[in-house]
Amino acid sequence: MSEPHFELAILCTANRFRSPLAAELIRAETAGLAVAVGSFATSGSSGRAPLAEALSRGRPLGLELDGHRAARLRRGELQAADLVLGFERSHVAAAVIEGGAARERTFTMPEFVPLAEQVSAQPGGPVERARRVVEAAHALRAETTSAKLAELADPAGGPDRGYDTAAHEIAQLSRRLVRALFGPGVRE
Repeated sequence: MSEPHFELAILCTANRFRSPLAAELIRAETAGLAVAVGSFATSGSSGRAPLAEALSRGRPLGLELDGHRAARLRRGELQAADLVLGFERSHVAAAVIEGGAARERTFTMPEFVPLAEQVSAQPGGPVERARRVVEAAHALRAETTSAKLAELADPAGGPDRGYDTAAHEIAQLSRRLVRALFGPGVRE
């Protein structure tokens, strides 16, 4: 039996910049849909506030991240997730090994979005449609011969322009993700 909602988990290293931005953008874009979005760290400790750079990059996007606190991924926590997205290979590995995520539903975000955009329109309601897009994206991934897994590097500790670039890419990927999963008319 299908779950009544689509469960999406987004991971980054410390859960203080990339995954909080992406999760909040996706929540905003899917408001009113049966979508649950979680945001997790693959390392570090729980309870830490977002980086100041996340707060300052989120505000122009209409995001208030002040209440976010890092949540360290727990063993088996991602078993029921419909889709798990990280930003680096290490996030995908942690999701599967530690989080118990199904490999066929775990991708880097920069890998998944272009695959999902190749999937033709899927029938059904938003949740059913999104689940079919994930299945089709996995099948497409199996057909590709690319040896390099697309990643989005952590800007932490780097120059301000790195945070700007990463925030811009995250915003673009998040919007494209929502359209690919739930259809073009979701929040245009």
